[in-house]
Formats: sequence, C-alpha cells, structure tokens
Amino acid sequence: MSRREQADGGESQFAGTSIADMAANLDGIRTAYRLVFAARLKAKAAALDVTVQKDIDHLASILKVPDLKSLDADALLGASEDLAATLQAAAPALGLAKPNLGD
Repeated sequence: MSRREQADGGESQFAGTSIADMAANLDGIRTAYRLVFAARLKAKAAALDVTVQKDIDHLASILKVPDLKSLDADALLGASEDLAATLQAAAPALGLAKPNLGD
C-alpha cells in the first residue's frame, strides 16, 4: 500500500473507508490521549501537551470536508506524521520507551 493510499484512509476506495471513519478514529485518539496521557504530559512537558492538542485539532480540521474526493491527502499525511512525531517525542516524558516508527 502506498503512502498516499494510507493517507486516504489506508484502504482501497472499495473498502468503504469514509471521512466519518477517519473522524471517529481521530476522536478515539483524542479521547485516549485526554483520559490516559494529557494530565501527565502537561505536568512533565507542557509544551508537548499543547503541540499534541494542536496536532489533533489540525487533523480534525483537515477531515472537515464533504467527501473523500475533497480530502487533501497530502495535508492529511503530513498532519498524521506530525502527530506521530509529537507523540514519539512525548513518550519519554510519559515514562515510556521512545517508539521506533520504522518498525
């Protein structure tokens, strides 16, 4: 699967991935972050907490389109990578091993 296909939802156009699916996934990420990690990260590295929140909000804004044809896949890919990098940087402040995103 190409990086572009991943940005378009990670599935073929026939798999039924929708904007609603991606938004629901992002809502799950936001909820898990707030419930599990936000308070600790804010206490240990407040700037990273702000960046995580901004990265999630940026992804949400990209997903506010009427259909997949209107989705800016390149912006989605870039914003997704930004969030992944921010979470990777936050791991040590949360007492977690820094993940290797290449694995």
